[in-house]
Amino acid sequence: MLGRTVDAFFTPEDRAGDRPDVEKRLAAQTGSAPDERWHMRKDGTRFWASGEMMPLTAEDGGLIGFLKILRDRTGQRASEAALQASELRYRSLVEVSPQVVWFGDEAGRVTYCNTYWYDYTGLPPGETGEASWMGVIHPDHRERVRDAWL
Repeated sequence: MLGRTVDAFFTPEDRAGDRPDVEKRLAAQTGSAPDERWHMRKDGTRFWASGEMMPLTAEDGGLIGFLKILRDRTGQRASEAALQASELRYRSLVEVSPQVVWFGDEAGRVTYCNTYWYDYTGLPPGETGEASWMGVIHPDHRERVRDAWL
C-alpha cells in the first residue's frame, strides 16, 4: 500500500494494543522489527504475513519514516494447520486402536509405539530401542528377525 502509513497494515486489535508504535520503536532502536501475524489488505481483508519494519533515515541519519515489507503466508499457514490437524487425527486413531502399532527406522530403532505395544511387550514406556524390542522376539527367531530387519 504505497503512500499509506504502516499503521494501515495492522489489524484494529493490533492498533488498539499500540502494536504499530511498539514495532516502530523496536525498528528505530535495532534497525529492524520482524513479526509474523495477521495483517490487513487494502480492501480490509485479513492475511497472515511475515513482515519486517525498518526505519527510513535521511542522509544525515535523522529518522524520516518507516518501511514495512510483508510476505503473504496465508496459504503456508493454512497448509501447516491442515498438516497438524491431520497428524493429530492420525495419532489419535493410532492411540485408540486396539492393535499393537509401532514404527521403526532403517537402523532398527523403534521411533514410535502406541500404548498397546507396551501392554503387549511388558516393556516400560520409553524402552523401545533395538535391544529392547528384540528382547520380545522369541530367542529361536531373533537372529532371523534381526537379519531380515537390519
